[in-house]
Order: sequence, then C-alpha cells, then structure tokens
Amino acid sequence: MKILLIRGLCILVMASLLLQGTDAFWRRRRRRRSSPTPKPKDTTPPVFDVKCNISLGIIHTATIPFGVTWSEPTATDVDKPAPVKRHGNPPGALFSEGDHTITYQARDNVPNYSQCYVMFQIILIKCSSISHLDRGYVSCTKGNLVGSSCHYSCFQGYTLSGGTADRVCTENRQSPTLLTADWSGSQLRCVELTCSADVVSSPPEKGIVSCTQSNLFQSVCSYSCDKGYDIPLGQSSSRVCTSSGWTGSKPECQDTAGPSFEDCPLSQILYAEDRQESGIGSWTPPTPIDNSGATITDVTHDGPAPGAQLPQGHYVITYVARDGQGNEGTCVFTVTVQVIRCSTMPITPGLIVNCEHGNLRGSTCEFTCSHGYRLQGPRSSSCQKDGFAGVWTSQPPACEVLQCSALEPPENGVFLNGRHCQTSYGSSCYFDCLPGFSITNNVLRCSAQTGSDEAFWEGNSPRCEVETCERPDLEGPLEVPDDFSVCGTEVQIPAGIECEFECSQGYFIQGASLATCGLTGSWEHPLPTCKVVTCLASNLPAPLHGGKSGCPHDRELFGSVCSLFCDVGHEASEATPVRRVCQDDGQGGGVWSGGPISCSVVQCLPLDIPSHGYVNGCQLADQARDPTMRQAYGTTCITLCSQGYTPIGTTTRRCLADGRWDGLAQTCVDLTAPNVLCPPDTVLYADPGRSVGTVNWDQLEPVQVNPYQN
Repeated sequence: MKILLIRGLCILVMASLLLQGTDAFWRRRRRRRSSPTPKPKDTTPPVFDVKCNISLGIIHTATIPFGVTWSEPTATDVDKPAPVKRHGNPPGALFSEGDHTITYQARDNVPNYSQCYVMFQIILIKCSSISHLDRGYVSCTKGNLVGSSCHYSCFQGYTLSGGTADRVCTENRQSPTLLTADWSGSQLRCVELTCSADVVSSPPEKGIVSCTQSNLFQSVCSYSCDKGYDIPLGQSSSRVCTSSGWTGSKPECQDTAGPSFEDCPLSQILYAEDRQESGIGSWTPPTPIDNSGATITDVTHDGPAPGAQLPQGHYVITYVARDGQGNEGTCVFTVTVQVIRCSTMPITPGLIVNCEHGNLRGSTCEFTCSHGYRLQGPRSSSCQKDGFAGVWTSQPPACEVLQCSALEPPENGVFLNGRHCQTSYGSSCYFDCLPGFSITNNVLRCSAQTGSDEAFWEGNSPRCEVETCERPDLEGPLEVPDDFSVCGTEVQIPAGIECEFECSQGYFIQGASLATCGLTGSWEHPLPTCKVVTCLASNLPAPLHGGKSGCPHDRELFGSVCSLFCDVGHEASEATPVRRVCQDDGQGGGVWSGGPISCSVVQCLPLDIPSHGYVNGCQLADQARDPTMRQAYGTTCITLCSQGYTPIGTTTRRCLADGRWDGLAQTCVDLTAPNVLCPPDTVLYADPGRSVGTVNWDQLEPVQVNPYQN
C-alpha cells in the first residue's frame, strides 16, 4: 500500500513540473507577439469528485484470476465536466495475484492535469503444507490449494489412525474482510496392524502353536501336534496375520497313531524232532496298547496259531490292532521251522545205500554192495545233530570190485590195440587177429555169480579165422534193406560180399550206399553215415497274439513237435491243439508237417435282450461298443429291466476267452402288485312299476391296472 502511495506522489510532482514549464513557454510567446494584455491564465487542473487516492486494500480469494469491481471517479473543471482517461483494466476485470494500480487522468483545454489512483492487493489463500506421513504416503489433487483433496495411505502392515483417509482444503471466512483456508479432519498417522491375540495363546488340544512375531502383521503361527497326533488333510498347519485378520482357522489334532504291541514276540527258529519234518510253534499272543489309554478290542490275526504243527518253512505271523479312530498298529514276527538233515550219502561204484527216513536227523542208513563187489567198512551210519547241522556217525564204506584171472590172446591173435585187459568185475577184454585173420568172439567179460566173492570170464574163447569185414553197427540209424541177407544177419562179412546200406526214417545217407568187403578184411570204400534230418525253426514263426513252445532251437531234429498257441482271448485259425512235426522231405531236408497259424480275437454273440428289458450299453477299454454287434473278448455289457420289473440273473456280463458270456442270462420278472381301479359308488333306480333294478356288472366290475405295462 505504501508503494502505491509513493508511486502516486511521484506522478503528481512530475505533472506539476510539466505544467509549470508549459506556462513559462506561453508567457514568452505572448511577450514576443506584443499582443494586447492577455486574460488571466487558467492554471487550475480539473478536480475529481472523489477523494484520491482510492485504496481497496487486500483482497483474499480462493481462485485466480479474480474479478475486482469499484466505482470509477469523475472530474470537473470550472464547474464543467472534464474528460477522464483510465490507464489499466476496467472494474470487473480478472486480476492475477499481487499488487495492482489503476490510474485515472483528468485534463482541461489548457491543458491542466490531475490524476487519481485506485490501488489494491490480491492474495490467494492456501491451506498449510501437508506434512510427511510416517510409514505411509499422501497424494493430493491440487497441492495445498482450496478444493484440493488429499488421500492418505499406509504401507503394508500399517493402518490409518486419527480420522478418515481423505482431507479437503476448504475456505474459511472469519470476517467480511478476512478469508482463510483450512484442511478438513485432523492429522493422521500410520500405526502397526495387529490380529487377535487369542490365536497366539490358544493352541489346539494335543498340540502347540508357535508364532514368528506374536500377533503382529505378517506373523506366521505354525501348529504342530503331540506325538501320535497329526493335523488332518484339508486343514492348514499355519495361519498368517494379514490386513484382514488371521488366515484360515485353528486346526485340530487328530489321533493318527495306531496301537502298539510292547510284548510282540521275537522271531524264532524251531528245529524238527528226530525223523520229523515239522515243528510245533509256541508263543504268547501279544497285547495292544493305545496312546489314548483306551482298551483295544479290535485285533485280527494272520498266520498260523500258537501250538500249530508247522512243516519246514518260513512263516510270517501278523497281529493287527485298530483303535476307535481306525488307526492300525501291527505286530509282525517270523517263525522259521528248520529240519536237521545230514549230507546226502555219496554214491560210490557198487555201493547200495538204504535210508528208510532219508537223511533226516535220527535216521539210519544200511550199506550193501552191488553184484560183483565186496563190502569194505561199516554196514550202517546214523544222522545226529551237531550244532545247527546234521552229521553222520561214520563215513560210508567202500565196495571192492571182484577180480578175474589174467588172460592170454588166442592163437594168431593179439589183445586189441596191443594192451593187456583189465581184470576187474564188469570189465571187457577185446581181442584182434594178425593180418589175414579175423576174430571170432573178440570179447570176454568179467562176471560173478550172485552172492559169490569170486569172479570169472564169461563167453566163448576167441578164435582167429580167415579175414572178414566187420559190418557197421545197425543199432543206430544205419540199416540194410534186407535184414535176412548176410549183411543183415552176420556181423563179419566175408571178403567179396557187397552190402547195401540205407538210413532209417528221419536220417539221410552220406556217402555211397554200396560197400564191398576187400580181401584184406577192410571195406574197399568208406562206409556211409547217417545224418539226422532237421527243420528250420524260422520256417514256423510264432503267430501274432500267440506263441509257440517245444521248439526253442534254430534247428529242430526230425520228429520234434512244435506247438502253436494263441493268447488268452484269441482263437487259432484251425482246431487246437495245433502241433507241427519235423518230417523228412525225401531229399535229405526237413519240412514241418504244416504251416503257421493266425490268431484272431475271440468274439461273443450279441447279448440276448431280456423280455421287458434292454441292453444298457457295452464297453471295452473305456470305449463304447454297439450292443447289437458281436463283442470282442473282454467286453462288458449291462442289461437292465424296464420300470416295474425285477432283474433275475447277472446284470453285468463279460465276454470270456471261450466266446461265451459269463454269469447267467438275465430275465425280467413282474413282481409289482397290480393296481385295481375300483368304480365309484353308483345309485341305481328300480325299473318302472317294479321294486327291483337291473345291474350291468360289465360296467361296474373293478379293472386291474398295471401302471408299468403298456
């Protein structure tokens, strides 16, 4: 305001100096013109009709720019209106915040000047600055201006205290000239969140609770149960303090421990008595104990009972006890029955062992020798227990073989291969002749009479005769076509005789089939041999959805039988059992008696639809099947009865591997009592002129109605 007054005074001084200079200028001009004496000069400036200067003072406002109004001043000059010129915005214009001066100037024709000032100051009212919110933050729409709305928020884990979350800056007119601004509500603060304390202090029965930060925000309370108790599925074992309170609910501790058997018997080993292969089990049945203290009566037993006669083997005995919560406790022990046995008596040449009770403990074995042997040693031995095993009271005896006298070769003969013959019982002594001779009875065998301790040579004395060829052994596959020829009846074939050979069925001949005995007593050509006929196993593959057995080798011998079969639920392409035999193809090769087979899935005929019923559906491997079609092995079909009928037989039936349906065919029987529709009461009138009336029973008889029959 002072600045406005000083500025106005300066303008008046400058205007006065300007007017004085103008008057001196005009006086000098009048002196130069030598004009007549002029009239007195007008030196009075116009006068404003109001007191200048005008101060509107300080104007408080909540909005910028702000409209200011005032009455504009007027001026007169020697009782006449003087023109007034305004410098600045007119009344009612919008003004910004700060100091404002509007200048009015009045001038006459001289011209004399006078000025008037309108001054005022505009101040924008504001609320106090928003202070920092500890552990939170504030957001305002217009800062601290009037009309600004500030929203208070707290960090996670804290909540507002002291008022609402929003404050508004509003104007407050304390007097006609004094306008201020204040925030609504009161200063807020953020305080730490807490949840109810009862969660921390009230653990579940048979359990405990432990919290990380008591009942403060984000504290985690973990629940655990006493031994033998657990929190059931579906209930959480922890709770968290959140902004909306504790999560979840307090869990409970359920009894999950089964009963225990403190007197559960130990596993035991039993030994069978002499000449026995079983033992008697003996133990005391255990008693269950539960952690709840309740008496357990639900006890089941699996395995042999105490006092049972148990054959040799390993037995597992199980006792299972269940408490009122359905928890189970088990007692498991084993009983092993062992039979003491001695080692098997070794079998030596000529020894005969007779053990009535085998090699069981307590058994006795008697010893004798075979024909041609002499006993050397004990005649018996018994099996006894030694620690955990059985031992014989004596070692088995030996049987000494009987000996024949020494032999000499025949005249013109030698021992075969030049080696002297053994003389023990059962030995054979072979002889041969010098070149040009053939042997007759080339072998002697050392034998003995039953019950005798002396041995002798059995057979005719050998002789060396004219040379012959030895015919090959015909006990194998090699044969001669004519069994009655010399080659078929004689072992020694005279020189010059030709023999024909062939092979028995299942073999093919290798070499020449004709052989001639040479003069030297040997065959002129190598004798033929017989090789067995074989079939390739790969020529008879196993069928798809089946297999084969009896022919595991790559090549199978003549006469081998290979069985072909199909898996369960499949049927062979020909009648079963299917067997293929390895046969001779006549050219030295093997061929199977038949080819491979194929296996197709077994199918059952469609199920018969029961009278008053229907097939509800068929399914195979989770796939629906058409009930009206033949059904593959394993398909299940369900038959149902119409409403009002009761099924008798099997409802769900399965197609078996033999192409039949399991179970019994279902029938639907009407077991529902009929409903009788009784006619309503009827009043009949007597016929005219008569005291009786005619009743039509066909109209009044009850009618049987079955609501389930069409």
